[in-house]
Amino acid sequence: MFKKHVTLTVALDRELEKSTGALLVLHGAPTNDGKIFWEDITHNSLFNLEKEELQVKINQFSLISVLWVRTKAEIVKRLNFVSFKYTLSVLFNINHQHSPFDELALVFMSQDSYQERLYREHEDSALMQLKSKGFEVLGCNVGLESGYIYNQESLSVSIQLGEDYKLVDNQQEHMEFTVESPVWWSTGCFITIPLQGSSADVKIPCERIAVHGQHGHVLKLDHFAQSDFYGYLRRLFGVEKTISNLKPVARKFGLPEETLNQVVARWQSEEKQLEMILSRWRERQGSTEDLAMLIKALEGLEPEEYTVKERGQMHVKH
Repeated sequence: MFKKHVTLTVALDRELEKSTGALLVLHGAPTNDGKIFWEDITHNSLFNLEKEELQVKINQFSLISVLWVRTKAEIVKRLNFVSFKYTLSVLFNINHQHSPFDELALVFMSQDSYQERLYREHEDSALMQLKSKGFEVLGCNVGLESGYIYNQESLSVSIQLGEDYKLVDNQQEHMEFTVESPVWWSTGCFITIPLQGSSADVKIPCERIAVHGQHGHVLKLDHFAQSDFYGYLRRLFGVEKTISNLKPVARKFGLPEETLNQVVARWQSEEKQLEMILSRWRERQGSTEDLAMLIKALEGLEPEEYTVKERGQMHVKH
């Protein structure tokens, strides 16, 4: 390391696009394992297009690379040795239409791409593809994260399932695959894992997920929970599939009589009834995000309390 920063002047190639918006400046520094760690320093670089040069400040012996790029995926295609961080999203699909099993999905996407809404919410992204099939994101806690990953690096993924589930066809709770940077920097990639569930109404698909890279990377996730309370209640009460009497649900939540009357007034739309019940309950609980509290609040509620008999369903539909 230098005692103070040094200004380095780099000549620009005349063939580079005459716009700083198309130029990417990468700073490379050696790591302890002998590899080069690259970071984007474009925003800290001073461009002078008239003199066809740029200036950067460095505090150690460094490599400076100037690229003309259109997308982040192109960066990785050109520099497939660039290390990077990623975001692992865990999704879950219960009772989907095309399989008798529930499914767990793991989505891997470069951290930079995930943080950009254009990439994350693009219709071709792995996340949006899964969500369009009914998958919902599970909330979780990042217990440990260290190190970076590289293109073509081998990753090992271990999954510890919850007691409510087991793998289908004797699959292993351990799998390996190879990082493909161009995909991770664009749409992201995903793995789906079919699960055989117990007869329990409330199921927690997994308890822990650990990812280990061959170059020292470690990522551990735990405390998984369904974060979509509304989606959970919709599935529990069969909204859109059958007609339910949601007034007993509001009573079970301990909501005041005024709210019960408002629920009844919205009898033509179970979705609006459910939204109101959930909203009022969360207000009373302090906007909790703990699904376990919701489940506990519904303990003792029997299906016959909210199920509408067949004749009653015919009457409501007509």
